[in-house]
Amino acid sequence: MELVALASLFGTVAGLWIKPPVGELVLLGAAVPALILAARFGGRVLFALLGAYCWATLHGFAYQSRLPGIEIRDQDIGVSGCVADFPRVSEQSTSFLFELAGSPTGPARLYLRSFDQTLQLQAGDCYDLVVRLKPPHGLSNPGQSDRQLWLMMQRVHATGYLRPGSPPQARPDLMQYKPGLRLRRYVLRRIRAAVTTRAAEAALLEGLTVGVRSAISPQQWQLFRATGTIHLMAISGLHVGLVAAGLWWMVRTGCRLNGRPASRWPATLAAGGGALGYAVLAGWSAPTSRAALMCLLLLGISGLRRAPRPITVLSAVAVVALVADPFVVFSSGFWMSYLAVLLLVTLRYHQAMQGLVAPAQMLIAAARAQVRLSVGLALPNMLLFDAMVILGPVVNLLAIPVFSLLVLPLCLLAAGCLLIVPVLGEWLLAAATAVLAAFVSALEYAERAAPLPPDWLAGNKFALPVVGAITAVLLLPAPLRSIRSALALLVLAGGGIAMTDPPSPLRIDVLDVGQGTAVVVRTPAKALLVDTGPRWPGGDAGITTVLPFLRAIGVKQLDAVLVSHADADHIGGLNSVISGIRVGSVFMPSPPSGSAHFRCDRGMSWRWEQVDFQIVHPAGLAGWSENEASCILLVRYREAQVMLPGDIESAAESVMVARLDSLQSDLVIVPHHGSKTSSTDAFVRAVRPRYAVATTAFWNRWQFPAAPVTERWQSVGACMLDTAHTGALAFAWLPDTGLTLQAAHKRHWLRPWAIRPLSDDDCLGA
Repeated sequence: MELVALASLFGTVAGLWIKPPVGELVLLGAAVPALILAARFGGRVLFALLGAYCWATLHGFAYQSRLPGIEIRDQDIGVSGCVADFPRVSEQSTSFLFELAGSPTGPARLYLRSFDQTLQLQAGDCYDLVVRLKPPHGLSNPGQSDRQLWLMMQRVHATGYLRPGSPPQARPDLMQYKPGLRLRRYVLRRIRAAVTTRAAEAALLEGLTVGVRSAISPQQWQLFRATGTIHLMAISGLHVGLVAAGLWWMVRTGCRLNGRPASRWPATLAAGGGALGYAVLAGWSAPTSRAALMCLLLLGISGLRRAPRPITVLSAVAVVALVADPFVVFSSGFWMSYLAVLLLVTLRYHQAMQGLVAPAQMLIAAARAQVRLSVGLALPNMLLFDAMVILGPVVNLLAIPVFSLLVLPLCLLAAGCLLIVPVLGEWLLAAATAVLAAFVSALEYAERAAPLPPDWLAGNKFALPVVGAITAVLLLPAPLRSIRSALALLVLAGGGIAMTDPPSPLRIDVLDVGQGTAVVVRTPAKALLVDTGPRWPGGDAGITTVLPFLRAIGVKQLDAVLVSHADADHIGGLNSVISGIRVGSVFMPSPPSGSAHFRCDRGMSWRWEQVDFQIVHPAGLAGWSENEASCILLVRYREAQVMLPGDIESAAESVMVARLDSLQSDLVIVPHHGSKTSSTDAFVRAVRPRYAVATTAFWNRWQFPAAPVTERWQSVGACMLDTAHTGALAFAWLPDTGLTLQAAHKRHWLRPWAIRPLSDDDCLGA
């Protein structure tokens, strides 16, 4: 069974990441005879591998076939359906999943947003809506979560917003009876009614009982991440297993006290029902469904007095999960939860423990399990979350027993009593709130005591291979664990590091920040940020995109920040950047009075490691509009030149053409995001770039870059790129090719083929 599970996993991943060379109809026709031959001559493993590949690929085709096209752009569309989950409410908007009714073709599930603060949408209710839609999209940058991948995992076929002036119309005739959702809705409403004065603890109660975590603040998530306890707040197998084990013990103890025969079935049924019920109450996510199915299998087999191998049960559950939803492999929770259980079920205890008393055995077993989990999950944590918490094992050794024996039982008991005895449930909620507050206070103390932040190894190229080698050595079976094997693995890790490319003397990263600009210019030892992206109500690109990117590439400080001008889409993230990382000098055309920032003027220049930087505009602000007074930066290394012109328009472009003889550049950020008021014929012919990059939002309302602008840049041989379609772009100077496009983030091979642009454009060959 283990080999079948591995084959199913590999086949699923291959089917979602490797697009077949034929269409879905040809694939479906060829799959049946191929599976028959595989089953007849190749055995179960080959059958599982091929079957999983075909099944996952067909899911990819089915998802793509329901994505909308350009025909819906800027159109008001009427839709009917039901709210599929609990809305996420913020100060600015309400976001929610919306399942369409009677939609055999086209989008079946939408992710919508309403900016009407008076709108009260309820999970499970149905409405007629008037919306504007787009295909699923999202910002795509290193270090930032992939929203488009999340939308695919949720089977969202379009995103959009409710049109102002067209309020939702209730459609009770469309409602479907979903007892799990209604139960969660009732419990959530009672929790919010009972806990009104302690919003932070109420958010944690909602997350632990019904799996609604939208109210948990970023500061709380950061606390759990910094202490290595984030797994306690995301309902996982630990929670479901505790419910099953607790009910098993209670029923068995009750039977013995009543003098009844020691039958396993009452306890088995109670534990299985509790595990299944809690998984449904928590929203039936990947970790909870895996844990519930595993509990049911283990309980069923043990009730028949069999002795199943836990790893066999885990393998069977994995196969069921992959068949039910191949997209589950997109979830980091899927990988972390299965790997954690695998590490625990393969743990072997020393024979010396047999002579110890039970409490000592339990303490040693808990310590060994925690150490094994910390070591085994170190590399996945770095790969998925860029995190390694130094005090995590110690904190978890104390936090898990307290959480398991006190916090979670009290929360669940309170939620259960709300359904039966509401008065008692409200009293227990108050007690659970106090316990959660004390638990969080202890975690805050642990965070302050931590010697290093969780992302202390982010961007370090030595970290991954070294941690991987150490993990492999510590988890190797005893016959293979020796000094020689350790040295061999470390030598292999060092060899991998030695084979990595040397740092480029000049790197340019154009970030995908939507309608705005943020560009990172790097030399081997220095970093400059040009513009900081837009801001919006409740956030900005500095905190959501720029800082995560800098952490991901290992930049610990910015030697300078240049803001081309004061428009919100260029300066919006400045305060967040200054607060989140050490910054040297800040330059802009018109610094605020009283600030420590400097004015950028024509003639300013400096050199970092043979890379020259020069401000060529403006000489002063008089006579220029804010856009036309943008600071224009030229970056030169050897024969390569990069131009970052901000939002200049035709007047400033004319002055540049008349004043400078050396405008020709390898890379230019298209002025004013591709507006018709910029990129004049004379300017485009003078620049003649190899790459022209427009920094825009997907399907923006101005329709930037304008078609004539794109045509002009392409007419001089430029590779015209748009971050809305490519994601972040990475350029580097190479000895053989000069300044060259190295990567377009949306085309990264780690993204599934169904959302990865597969263009034949030569300039996107990176």
